[in-house]
Amino acid sequence: MVRQRSDELTWVDFIPPSAAGVLTLAAIALCVLNYNLYDIHWLMYLGWAVWAIGFILCMTPMSMLRRRGGVGEGDSWVKTTVVVDSGPYAVVRHPIYVGWGVMVIALTLISQYWVVAVLVGVAVPLVYFDILREDRDNIVKFGDSYIEYRRRVPQVNFVWGAVRWILKKARR
Repeated sequence: MVRQRSDELTWVDFIPPSAAGVLTLAAIALCVLNYNLYDIHWLMYLGWAVWAIGFILCMTPMSMLRRRGGVGEGDSWVKTTVVVDSGPYAVVRHPIYVGWGVMVIALTLISQYWVVAVLVGVAVPLVYFDILREDRDNIVKFGDSYIEYRRRVPQVNFVWGAVRWILKKARR
């Protein structure tokens, strides 16, 4: 069944992201309780650097959607009316999800606790189901412009998207 808009979600649509949210909260709690468990400082610092990158990836797209997404005055950033393909959206189609994934993976580096790694390893694929749903909804919402955008920009592969973006800029 194709939904016309993302506000027509059923309760089943909320299971994967809700489970991922619970697993993420558990990973955060375990990271706090087992902070730098094996005392590997360089790995912990690397984790914080990775976490900061993920945080920027999560926050920047929200303001980009508000400014360039045709959002009405006073409306939420999720109520875009046009496809945004600039800024982080020129690199990957779902930068908020990618940022979240990077942040939770960083928890593993920060804590160095195997249970956190397992929780993250289960949570990340669950979020991917939500990414797939969002792609389907965006095709319905934006039509051909989103299909064209999908052809040009990778879904979540930030490295490949960055390489493509750099090469495109270098050709100009």
